Amino acid sequence: MPEKKDITAHQRARRWHDGMAAVNAATKADDIPGILALHGKQLDLNMVGYESLADTSLIDAAIFAGIGAQGYATRDALAAVAEPLIAQRALVESAMDVINAVDAATRFPVLVGEYGHLLAALGIDLTDFDRLLEGAPSEDLDPATGKWAVYEEVFDGLPYADEIALKTGFDSAVADALEVQAVELVNEADAAGMGALLVAYADVFVIEVGPESDYGQLTEGKKAEVHAALVGQAFADAAAVKTAFEAAVVAQGE
Repeated sequence: MPEKKDITAHQRARRWHDGMAAVNAATKADDIPGILALHGKQLDLNMVGYESLADTSLIDAAIFAGIGAQGYATRDALAAVAEPLIAQRALVESAMDVINAVDAATRFPVLVGEYGHLLAALGIDLTDFDRLLEGAPSEDLDPATGKWAVYEEVFDGLPYADEIALKTGFDSAVADALEVQAVELVNEADAAGMGALLVAYADVFVIEVGPESDYGQLTEGKKAEVHAALVGQAFADAAAVKTAFEAAVVAQGE
């Protein structure tokens, strides 16, 4: 008895043939949208997702780059490049739409708290943001503090052209707020609490506090003298803390 052919697989191969040939014949990334418009559905690609995108250039470039010298050997090889990128870009554009639609800074606490995955999709890391105290919104002449400083600064930048602009604005706002917070805490600290703050915000002050550093090699008594030297100085910024800290360490090491 002759072997039964897999008709479904055969039919799929025929349906995919022209589309695969067209993709592999592309000479530039700009050819891809037209090719997919003609053959995308026959290739069983997520054309609903692709056609919903405002910008397909990253997907087009990736598909074209994947052609290489030999072309895609199978439809599945093409789908392995296209499908994850379509899903990712759809999520990115959806996230950008949500953020750019925010109509007041007061909306951001809920957005960050409940939709942090949207920020993650945009490449935003909340690690430093989570180091911030909640703070308070601006009022009269008092500027916003803590996380509220980030909410207001990000809101002031709306709408953002793309996720790169948003990430840049968010990261800058967090860095600014974290420096303000670190300096204020140092300015308010007594000698007993200064050491812990220096360790917690060493990255903000750009100082070395590890066991192999000059500070780390000091005796506990000399470290206490460094801490005392920083008390009550009313530092204006992180650079001023760094300068005073390093000078105090040198003084204790002499």
